[in-house]
Amino acid sequence: MAHSYVNASQLNAQTGTSISHNHTPGSVCTLIILSIVVAGTTARSGGDPTIGGVTALQADTRRVGLEQSVELWYRCAAFPETATTVVVPNAGGLACHLEVVSATAGAAYASALHSASGGAWADDTADGGTVNVTSSATGDFLYCRLGVGEAAVGSTTESSGSPTKVLTYENDHGAYCSEGHQAVSDGAGTESFVYAWLNDDGCACAAAWSTALAASAAAAAIAISEIKTVSIGAVSVSDLNLAMVYT
Repeated sequence: MAHSYVNASQLNAQTGTSISHNHTPGSVCTLIILSIVVAGTTARSGGDPTIGGVTALQADTRRVGLEQSVELWYRCAAFPETATTVVVPNAGGLACHLEVVSATAGAAYASALHSASGGAWADDTADGGTVNVTSSATGDFLYCRLGVGEAAVGSTTESSGSPTKVLTYENDHGAYCSEGHQAVSDGAGTESFVYAWLNDDGCACAAAWSTALAASAAAAAIAISEIKTVSIGAVSVSDLNLAMVYT
């Protein structure tokens, strides 16, 4: 089964010690991704974010220079179409920019992290950077969030293909910008996010999520596989794991 992108939402320039955001997918999904771009050289503190009241898992984090860092978090679960609350602790009161993305692996399937990576590129000298992740098969969900010292929307480009990466949001945060891209893989192997800008710093986190049978569907498949048939003379009897006595 292949993933499908559901939607994205954002909450920018938040400096509270606890940042809360309601993300409403609008349809059921199996994956919610939280990416955070944090201003300055100091790392966000206060603990791990939660998604739907459960501690999120971290896929990657990168920091470079004087301007920003990027964190990538996620949860794989069966989420409803209604609002799921994301909470980000922010003990230092730093400026945080949240992007939340949802995707679905389809009915009876679940999402699972397959690979993650990131990059950080030198202060005021880099002209871009590439982040590579590995997909397991056609249908993996791909996502990347970039923070870059360029101070104008549209000054950074993403040029990779196969598959084409689709922009979720791009924002000008003053001295720096951020943007996210998503795609669904078209085969197993290396998947690249290729960014270009001019003479500035940047950092990015990316990941790929594969699909698998959901636990309930997998259990049903196992139960079906355990059905056996025995022949008694000309009579065929199905053994459905019931207590049966043959005489």
